[in-house]
Amino acid sequence: MTEPLRLLVVEDSPGDALLITEQLADSSLGEFEIEHVESVREACEHLEERVADCVLLDLSLPDVRGLDALVEVRRTAPEAPVIVLVGAGDESRGSMVVKHGAQDFVVKGKTSPSALSRAVRDAIERQQDELGLGVLGTHDVLTALPNRTLLLDRIKQAIKRSRRRGTPLAIGLLALDRNALRQERVGDRGFDRLVIEVARRLSANLRPSDTVARLTADRFAVLAEDLASEQAASNIGDRMAAALVEPFAYDGRTLLVNGSIGIALAVDHAEQPQSLLQKADAALARARERGTDYEILGDTLPTPSVRRVNRHLELEQALADGQLVLHYQPQISLLHRSSIVGVEALVRWRDPERGLIPPEQFLPFAEQTGLIGGIGDWTLHHASDQLQKWIKEGRVGPHTRVSVNVSGGELAQPGFLETVAKTIAETGIDPSALCLEIPEAALVSDLDRSARRLEALKELGVCLAIDRFGAGGSSLQALAKLPVDVLKIDRSYVLGLAQGARPRALLAALIALAHAMDLTPLVQGVQLDSEDLALREAGGDEAQGFRYSPPRPADALDALFGDGDRPPRNGEGAIRVFLCDDITEMRDMVRVALEQEPDLEVVGEASDGAGAALGVSESKPDVVLLDVSMPNVDGLEAIRRIRAVDDKTAILVLSGFEESAMADTALGLGADAYLEKRASLDEIRDTLRSVVTSRAAARA
Repeated sequence: MTEPLRLLVVEDSPGDALLITEQLADSSLGEFEIEHVESVREACEHLEERVADCVLLDLSLPDVRGLDALVEVRRTAPEAPVIVLVGAGDESRGSMVVKHGAQDFVVKGKTSPSALSRAVRDAIERQQDELGLGVLGTHDVLTALPNRTLLLDRIKQAIKRSRRRGTPLAIGLLALDRNALRQERVGDRGFDRLVIEVARRLSANLRPSDTVARLTADRFAVLAEDLASEQAASNIGDRMAAALVEPFAYDGRTLLVNGSIGIALAVDHAEQPQSLLQKADAALARARERGTDYEILGDTLPTPSVRRVNRHLELEQALADGQLVLHYQPQISLLHRSSIVGVEALVRWRDPERGLIPPEQFLPFAEQTGLIGGIGDWTLHHASDQLQKWIKEGRVGPHTRVSVNVSGGELAQPGFLETVAKTIAETGIDPSALCLEIPEAALVSDLDRSARRLEALKELGVCLAIDRFGAGGSSLQALAKLPVDVLKIDRSYVLGLAQGARPRALLAALIALAHAMDLTPLVQGVQLDSEDLALREAGGDEAQGFRYSPPRPADALDALFGDGDRPPRNGEGAIRVFLCDDITEMRDMVRVALEQEPDLEVVGEASDGAGAALGVSESKPDVVLLDVSMPNVDGLEAIRRIRAVDDKTAILVLSGFEESAMADTALGLGADAYLEKRASLDEIRDTLRSVVTSRAAARA
């Protein structure tokens, strides 16, 4: 005789708990036993004595609230599936908890008995499948990545979440060129080493929320959810392609590994996981046939595939026609009244049809095709020439430097040293005023070789910086071996300042380490006055970020080249915008779109509601552009926090939820307007202007 299912309801409202019990009794779930507790403490005590078949968990409990409640339950009974109970109008919180270990979520009072029982049954079956198969049954043995079985299950759940949120998802396939590797006489052991490295690079290049899986010996898959738009699928393709750009080290030699990529965009939420994989496979075959870097198949996306075919020619033409432009972000001294000590040159592509394209959408492709050399040469020359012009005009001091990003591929090119020497000779720039920023990851992969290349560059007299130090697995040994001058500390350490004393102590320790090794610490990503103050208290030397200025064209920096404790902002009268979205690509897309408008200025960014509320309180923007579904503190709570202390800043909600599902709630809390993420960039810009004008008129 089958034992009844053991269900644990963790809910502090007796009425809600009774409703759930009655709904399950009216369902087709079969025999079950329900235990009801009203706190996380009681739930954990119960689970320690007897594991439940399924936990139905409310997140608004008297002793532990929010994600912490889910974490405690999962820690106590990791084998028990958890379904989160959310209130009506709070679906955004439910979509967030699935990312943190919950099997599913249901809306209290709005979920039918049949839907509730189905959610419980599905959660139990998925958990039993995973426990029955074990790690070896759900993961690839060589790479420890999810295998096809686990990927199909994750796609199934992702389709459900995509339907709820109204955001597209993509499935990408990457197939390695096995025949080319055979010709290189790479044996089985060598192939395994290459596969492990490809897996590592894919995982590093993609977002933490993306799933990377290994399907067969030479084939990988990527599941990408919560895309900012359908066009963002091309960014996933760029990130996948970038995994094969750098040569692979094997048996004392370097190998170029080629592969084909196909991407299926799920625009129909009724599609099945297997059909999406088949569509991605068809896109992959098309990429092989046409010789493109990747192809995208989706019902509403025919044109990007055509663009991919000609992108090599497009980028070559852009370089020849002067479509590349440089924006500059000031680097300021924390020791000398915030004077500007340098500018970082950042390349953009101003396409006649698509507007300003950010570097992450074309530089990985440029590296893959070898065009990065030409782009790097152009950037070096124009950045150096611009600094010389500013110095001659007296706009900056004679000791100001210009920083240029150099990829690992550029550094490895045989003629790179000659290119730098030629730039110095032709522009007349003082070599010490040219700072080359190389990513830490590119340097630590082969310390001895990197040290030799940097020593040769140092003989030219240029300044050298380790970029994004601490973003990955840092090697302190690298600091002892590499002849560098500047340590650019990754912005993640600044984001951690709000989390307490230990992150502050860690940042102070990194600054002290730089000083001990006679390096200049430059902290990236400073956005708030409180972060600036914390860096000064920690003994920081230099900083860079939106708190001082976003990247701007050269002719827009004149107003920043002045004295004072804080550089004046450019564009007097410009609308000051604060961006908040946990999807980096969405922030990048919107920021680049706003950069093209002289009357719109991005003054800060955040990745959750807590960061938005703090950023608005300190930077005092005219308008905050706010997502709803975010981790930790969601957008609705952010509206509450902002409106509790600020009635002047306009709030424009830009959400993946359909307007009918969320707009009334957001507007009721104090938002000024609501747009779905499918809105065009022109509509976003126009609405930003409109809400700021309307709020200013209401105050007049």
